[in-house]
Amino acid sequence: MSKTPRSDDGARPAKKAKVAPAGAADASEAPAAPVLRRKDMVDMIVSATGAKRKDVRQIVELTLGTIGDALARGDSLILPPLGHLSVHRRGPAEGPARMLLRLRRGTGQDEASAEDEKESPEALAEPKK
Repeated sequence: MSKTPRSDDGARPAKKAKVAPAGAADASEAPAAPVLRRKDMVDMIVSATGAKRKDVRQIVELTLGTIGDALARGDSLILPPLGHLSVHRRGPAEGPARMLLRLRRGTGQDEASAEDEKESPEALAEPKK
């Protein structure tokens, strides 16, 4: 192990400050956003519904896989109450698939149901006579 040279007064020299890339200072000052992982989502759904963990895990995995496949094709998704999700920009063709997504959320349930009505042209019930 090599020793750090000391000055005449016996103190070690100060460590060099690490230089952050431009724009990184803003990111380090902001608190980290909470992360929702698939396991956490499964736990939340199990506690809310009382369904079996195995069944919920399978449904969540299939749902996320379906959403991922749709985004990979470039489809726009309208998923109330989540909102309108679309691919804004794609990364280079080589390497891992990278997409910049745009999510537009409504302000409440009324907009979600109005969005559903716009998307489905057929009536759900026979008109009253």
